[in-house]
Amino acid sequence: QEIQMCSDKAMGNMHNLSLQIFERLIQRATRVICLDADLSNEEVNILKSMRSNFHVISNTFQQQKDDKVTIFESKWKLIVEAQDLLRARKRLWISSTMSAKCTEALDAMLTKAGFKGRCVTKNTSESEKRDIGKNINTIMADLDYFIHTPTICVGVDHNIKDHVDYVVGIFSSHSEVDVETCIQMMRRVRHNRSKTYLVYADAAINNLPTTIQRVKDWICNQLDLVTGRVRGNPTLRLQLGDDNKLTIPDDLYHRMYCYVKAKKHLSMNGFRSRLIQLMTRAGCVVKGVRGCPPIGHSTITDLKQEEKAIAAFMHQQTADADPISTDEFLRLSDMRVELSAAQRLFHRPVPHFLKKDQRQS
Repeated sequence: QEIQMCSDKAMGNMHNLSLQIFERLIQRATRVICLDADLSNEEVNILKSMRSNFHVISNTFQQQKDDKVTIFESKWKLIVEAQDLLRARKRLWISSTMSAKCTEALDAMLTKAGFKGRCVTKNTSESEKRDIGKNINTIMADLDYFIHTPTICVGVDHNIKDHVDYVVGIFSSHSEVDVETCIQMMRRVRHNRSKTYLVYADAAINNLPTTIQRVKDWICNQLDLVTGRVRGNPTLRLQLGDDNKLTIPDDLYHRMYCYVKAKKHLSMNGFRSRLIQLMTRAGCVVKGVRGCPPIGHSTITDLKQEEKAIAAFMHQQTADADPISTDEFLRLSDMRVELSAAQRLFHRPVPHFLKKDQRQS
């Protein structure tokens, strides 16, 4: 049997039913075939650890023999290098975990410099994302560069030879995107003509919890983020115990969630060193590039100006927006499931702002 695990928002009241079916199959199945664009070895090992007789078949890992990875000490130096490559008529695939604002600013700067590209962030409509996912091979043939964040929810698989000369990765350890996902983002390009990856990853050292109990405590202690469910984790449900303390249910789904969270935190702690380790293990030749362009470099100045322009536009939109109630916000969001009385107790009323044209929709 096949189960498609979609987001809570997409499936509405069918999401819990899907999880229940998944749990029953996990307990009874004798063979599982895992096919997913973002499936990690850690997640496969979690499935294998659940039952000793579990036969798991998953995506096979391909060695990247002779691929070259250049790690840049400075994000600005990498961006300058990317722009120089575009001037040399090289096509780039740019994977980014920067904020949507910074990613869109980079796209705007490159567009003003005369290059033709496409940018996909969380602000891109879902229909446009689906269209790009289905037609990426055709779309890329007419571009100088393609830049994207992890927001693309459908499998993007670019597999046409000679359409991409270099793959560029700009990654931040503060983005909550782990190393494995960053590598998978770059590997969506099946044929990298130069077999060269140009990567920036900051050297920040995080201190995130890496044991199951510490993960649970860490989640429950984020009281300012908790509204019945953990914001940003819509499928994770908390319980209020008799001692008025928040706890996480000890069922299969929540145990698996905590295992994955702990593995992700292990990846986020020491981000750059883990990236180098995994790329080396995959057969890549890794080298580092030091140095930073001058502060007054035109590329740096232009990019910062674009970031300021986008920030000013966003602030102006908020200033021009009208406040609406929580009930109206839920209606405009096309909520498929009405909140129960108990759920409303956990959902703090917060001010939401939408533009006037959105209110009239």
